[in-house]
Amino acid sequence: MTGSRTINSVDEMRDFAREMYKYIKPGDVIALNGELGAGKTLFVKAFCKAAGYDGSSSPTFAIVNSYPGEYTIYHFDFYRIKKSSELLDIGIEEYLADGDAVSFIEWAELFADVLPQRRIEISIKVIGETSREVIVEQNNPPVLAIETTGTLCSVCVYRSDSEYFNLSLMKEKVHSKKILSLVEFAMSEAGVEYSELKGICISEGPGSFTGLRLGFAAAKGIAFGQNIGILKVPTFKSLAYEVSENMPAGTRGLILTKAALEESYLLGFESTTDGFSELLPLQLVMNNDLHKLIEDGDMKKFTQMSKLTESPGLKNLLPRQYQLQNMRQKSLILHLTLK
Repeated sequence: MTGSRTINSVDEMRDFAREMYKYIKPGDVIALNGELGAGKTLFVKAFCKAAGYDGSSSPTFAIVNSYPGEYTIYHFDFYRIKKSSELLDIGIEEYLADGDAVSFIEWAELFADVLPQRRIEISIKVIGETSREVIVEQNNPPVLAIETTGTLCSVCVYRSDSEYFNLSLMKEKVHSKKILSLVEFAMSEAGVEYSELKGICISEGPGSFTGLRLGFAAAKGIAFGQNIGILKVPTFKSLAYEVSENMPAGTRGLILTKAALEESYLLGFESTTDGFSELLPLQLVMNNDLHKLIEDGDMKKFTQMSKLTESPGLKNLLPRQYQLQNMRQKSLILHLTLK
């Protein structure tokens, strides 16, 4: 949906609006920028017609018009607004927070301070009598991600798959001293203020209790100060999803991490064309059972195993580190944090 194009006629602008109708959905806020006569109102009229409402008009004097149709469309014009308090007086924040409506704002650049961080920017530049350059940008507020479940202490300031800053430290027992410093450095290098954050993602484990406690403490402190939400991310499921992107569909895998001297956490999965399916739910297993699983290469047999007592430590049963190692029946072992 993002990018630029050249529009050479009124009909092409209408075609462009109809095309955008396929992508814009309820809850979206569209900031329309451009000089007088650029085609902002023409774009909104064509969009409204595609959505089932024919009769929209410029709200220059009314500030906002509301159009019924497939969903409600709010049409704002900031051109005659003198100060942002005028917009606050009409309840602009409530309008733009309506998840069941689409909001279009002409002359949005005049009062960008009242707009939500998450919005679509459409800029229309006059390049000829009937020609326009249209630039569509998705304004995605950044998210802070924190990982402290194991030896790795990692933070990431993320806007998109092509715009992020990641910083990791692989060292034991430094989380309490380094996590806030890593966050501060990552935010600074990414050029992001805490007030810009949309939310915080935190790895919820399983993993080190101390690491989890420190990670959640840091996340809660930042979230409370900025009045933003926290999203818990299941560590093993996120790893299964990431690994599955590089595995042929139908390939099975295990994700393991040490829990105690004689136990490990395990999740079994199978890659699919759009992610993964869970074969074995996250659970604690005795390391001796894990040894049998690896020898047999049969994940189905694993569900019938009973826990054994007095089994040796996991480090005595497996090589020190596993990456993706081929097993029988297209199974894989992914080993994460053995010491």
